[in-house]
Amino acid sequence: MSDQPTKFKKFVAFISDLKSILSFVILVSGFVGYQFFKKDNNALKPAPSYEIVFDRSSAMAGNFEDGTPILTAVQEILRDEFLPLNFTANDNVALRFFGGACPESGTSEAPDELAVKLGPNRLDELRQKVLSLKPGDLHGEVTLTQAVANAISHLYFETSQFKGEDKGVYIFAAGSCACFTPDQFRATIETRLAKTNGSIKLKDVLSDLSGLRVLGVGLSDVDKANLLQALTTIDQTPDFADNSSELRQLLGTNDEIKSFRKYKKILDDAERLYFESDSLKSIDRNLANQKYNEALSKFTIAAEDGGMRRAFYYIGLILDRTPNADKSEAIKYYRKAADMGDPRATKRLGELGVSG
Repeated sequence: MSDQPTKFKKFVAFISDLKSILSFVILVSGFVGYQFFKKDNNALKPAPSYEIVFDRSSAMAGNFEDGTPILTAVQEILRDEFLPLNFTANDNVALRFFGGACPESGTSEAPDELAVKLGPNRLDELRQKVLSLKPGDLHGEVTLTQAVANAISHLYFETSQFKGEDKGVYIFAAGSCACFTPDQFRATIETRLAKTNGSIKLKDVLSDLSGLRVLGVGLSDVDKANLLQALTTIDQTPDFADNSSELRQLLGTNDEIKSFRKYKKILDDAERLYFESDSLKSIDRNLANQKYNEALSKFTIAAEDGGMRRAFYYIGLILDRTPNADKSEAIKYYRKAADMGDPRATKRLGELGVSG
């Protein structure tokens, strides 16, 4: 009988330990499950994919011709709006910094760094990485050629399964490449691609991109000429900004383009109403059609006034998607966009069997 209390105490202690173990298991399971779903939420998805390539070399520590520090000017513009692409949380975005030692210097320093891994829900992280750069973080040579090679190769192979999605590489450079001559630009990129997959050709990678845009900020005349010569070898041309005002125009943050974005939102809402009206009985089809046409008219006026290639492309896209619509109207706007250099419009015209 004297052993009963002892056995009971041991049983109580066992139950207590078991509860602790079960609680720990549940806690760990919950954490693992959370990490799993969190990871899944940030996994690469079939969606528009963009890689931002940002100059972190000592050249970015220079000034525009108006005396404004280049880094400060770029950061002020990007603080509220990051590029004229209307990125969304669901878009796959990545950030690559470049600037450092050239390969022949003999150092082990990498010429560029993938600072934000490609995936959705990373836009805030990307923006914060750029905005947190300080003058003391800027160092080394402009390792632009390697950065371009690595960026387009990375985006191509990471998203090769996502057919038909927008894919773009957008580059901010404060100088031309210090490591390779313009004549070596194309060959360096081809070598980088060959190391990853020898069967992939540069023309295939470039045709898969809906945009490869290089923004030269505060470049000297010599650097402008070198950068233009380098990009010409892959049939691309850079944009140049010599002051803050020009940079704002190139990035689409002036009042005219903000107005365009407002009309674009109106059009998006009207388009959704228009295409959902067949399936939603509560929406009057005539009302939907009226709102859609009104929004399209306003958007067209804004686009014409601004003369923006992206606006023309989107108008063409909307008309292209309209059921039973005459494709000639879409083609008209695609041609306008293509004439202004929009590669997506040129690509779509080719798919429609239209030249020019």
